Amino acid sequence: MAVAYTPWPDEIATLYRKKGYWRDEPLTQIITRHLDTSAPATAIICRGRTFTYDDLNRLSGRLAAALEKQGLHEGDTALVRMPNCAEFYLVFFALLKCGVVALNALHSHGLFELRSYVRQIRPRLVVLSCGDIDAQGACVETDGSILPAALENEGVERSRILLHAMRSCTADACLDGFTWATSEGFSVPENEQPIEAADAKGIAFSSFPEAAPAPQN
Repeated sequence: MAVAYTPWPDEIATLYRKKGYWRDEPLTQIITRHLDTSAPATAIICRGRTFTYDDLNRLSGRLAAALEKQGLHEGDTALVRMPNCAEFYLVFFALLKCGVVALNALHSHGLFELRSYVRQIRPRLVVLSCGDIDAQGACVETDGSILPAALENEGVERSRILLHAMRSCTADACLDGFTWATSEGFSVPENEQPIEAADAKGIAFSSFPEAAPAPQN
């Protein structure tokens, strides 16, 4: 399944490649280019936790493999609403490794915005942050809203809504904070990687309107 998108005008794409802005590399190169020489180097510091480039690659790969086992495929879409935390980057890179196109909503976006996104992209997966874990182990919103139920009314099944709650844990245990909105556990296999990495060549994350003039040198 291919995701429809508006390509950049040919003259702009040619200019950006000529100047080296575009190198036809997947965004996962941000991680993998460090693995040979600086895998143990610090990539992210989040809430007292340190994630190396090796951690990012390994954990995002495990998460990608788990999502593939749940039926997520290249060309699918995902809606993500998470704060600026290490787990957001794990989700983002995992989706890239699956070939999934992610729409990253602001963490301040509420039900109105999320409903609009759902109607536009019809996501196969929705990833939401939530404030805490209740006594029954369920993920709940600190503001009292019930986003999974509301999105279910928009046609998003709870089995396709992945929730994340921040926990005090090590980097290796951070994936334990994910659970399905059905209250089922989210199993992330050890040492597994996604079946295939996506080729991001040609994908435009945004574009100029058709009538917009090309930027000048």
